[in-house]
Amino acid sequence: MPAELHIRKRVLTLLVLLIFLFGVLVCRIAYLTTARSAELTSRGVRQWTREGTVYARRGNILDTNGQTLVMSATAYIVSVEPGKVQDVQAFARAISPILGLSEEKMAEKASQRGKSSVTLKRQVSREMADQLRQLKQSKDAETAAAASALLFDEDVRRVYLRGAFLTQTLGLVNVDGVGQSGLEQQYETLLRGEAGRSMRSVDGKARPIYDSGNLYIEPQDGSTIRLTIDATIQEIVEKAMRECYEVNKAQAVHALVMDVYTGAVLAMCSKPDYDPNDPPREQLDALQSLMRIRLISDSYEPGSTFKILTAAAALDSGVTTPEDGFYCSGKIKVDGDTIKCWGSPHKAETMAQALQNSCNPVFVELALRMGAQRFYQYLHAFGLGSKTNIDLQGEESGILIPVNSVKNVDLARIGFGQSVAVTPIQLLTAACSVLNGGRLMRPYLLKEAVSPDGTVLYRTSPKVVSTPISEETSLTMRKLLEDEMGVEEANKRIYATTDRAKGTLKQLADAQGWPRCTRTAASCGTFTSVRFWALPRQTTRASPFWSSWTRPIPRWTTAEPPPRLLLDKSSRMCYLI
Repeated sequence: MPAELHIRKRVLTLLVLLIFLFGVLVCRIAYLTTARSAELTSRGVRQWTREGTVYARRGNILDTNGQTLVMSATAYIVSVEPGKVQDVQAFARAISPILGLSEEKMAEKASQRGKSSVTLKRQVSREMADQLRQLKQSKDAETAAAASALLFDEDVRRVYLRGAFLTQTLGLVNVDGVGQSGLEQQYETLLRGEAGRSMRSVDGKARPIYDSGNLYIEPQDGSTIRLTIDATIQEIVEKAMRECYEVNKAQAVHALVMDVYTGAVLAMCSKPDYDPNDPPREQLDALQSLMRIRLISDSYEPGSTFKILTAAAALDSGVTTPEDGFYCSGKIKVDGDTIKCWGSPHKAETMAQALQNSCNPVFVELALRMGAQRFYQYLHAFGLGSKTNIDLQGEESGILIPVNSVKNVDLARIGFGQSVAVTPIQLLTAACSVLNGGRLMRPYLLKEAVSPDGTVLYRTSPKVVSTPISEETSLTMRKLLEDEMGVEEANKRIYATTDRAKGTLKQLADAQGWPRCTRTAASCGTFTSVRFWALPRQTTRASPFWSSWTRPIPRWTTAEPPPRLLLDKSSRMCYLI
């Protein structure tokens, strides 16, 4: 009996143990199939499938006439299957010269045996991929074996067809095709599209199983954007800026061209720049500086070019007329401070002549006549002290002394473009409003966006921000600025700044024997069918600021008057040179 009881206890103990173990197993299975179900399923899928991203083709960027400036081209992602690499060093020797990677880095990636594949390089060109594929046919068994471990997946790379052209404005994308600056960043949602996916089954050695129902989801390409930029005008500006930068050994040169009546930006250029097809990604500080769009982000004292706004405000407010008489003694005192004219005394002159002579004392008097409150009303109406809201990131609003803090001497200096700081886009937009009938237009770069199927998603319409002056004042200013220099002389100077004049201007220039000079940043105004205003500037090593007195043509000197506004009646073009 005791023996039988002992056996029964042992059986019962064993049964309880079995039930407990079975319960633990059931709990474990329940845990794995519920709490960790997603994780384990994902791990299993990763083991018997190979998933890849099919990158969408980023939308093209066109100029206003439909010329392609930026496009996406087919490229490849080159990967290696470490499990297939028999000799790591031989693999590195065979592949690294073509991909341009060091043998050490190549060997390190090929040695990662725990991974089914390792990416070697992205955005590899078709030509380079073909070279790698040809290695599989090599008579050298070692080279052929190395190439057999390579995998090729489709990728997309960004191609800037004209190289260093409209560089800062177009911007840049990273290796993942995401916009980092400029228009590429501003219109990322329109351009990027939607990536697709590919998935294929593989066996235990990561070899593809082609008849196992592979998955492929088509990518959705990005939209095409058409800009207001005119590639022909931009090309001329680029050439002029490049020559100015090199000939004058300037630290930087910049130019901006705008349609006077709509605010459409026709050209933007800054030097130095870089080739976005091969940006200096290893030098981050230098790249950040080169990517900066200084035409909208850097403020400077505009100098005498600001007198256009002062003259327009004074005429519109009624404190002067074109026939109003003044006397320039070469200097004027304001609150004990002496303000000098730029040259010799102009003596007796009318307001119209003062504009022609760019006489500082006259513009000091005009600013003081208007007073701080009235003058500031015009400055704000011209958009000074606030952003223009151009469709680019990084714009600054300039610097304007608060009206409650401005002194008479400050007001006097503002009258001729000192003690005030503006961005180039601010000045050009305000100056255009003086000539287009008194309408301050919002500057813009995007003309329209078109989906891959041809549907117009968005089209920009010119927008009037304010009306700082009346149409009558604008008409008077056009006449004054036109009379400042005869049209023939204006065209003569414009033609002398470039060797690419066209149309009637070229015929007239050739007939008159006007000389050509390519050593300039001063104008790109050689068209007779486009109405625009060009604002060029250069920064010299002697003066880190944008100087209105800088003359890019070597024969001109700083003893001459500041840059002048030229108006061509036949084509309604404006130039600031």
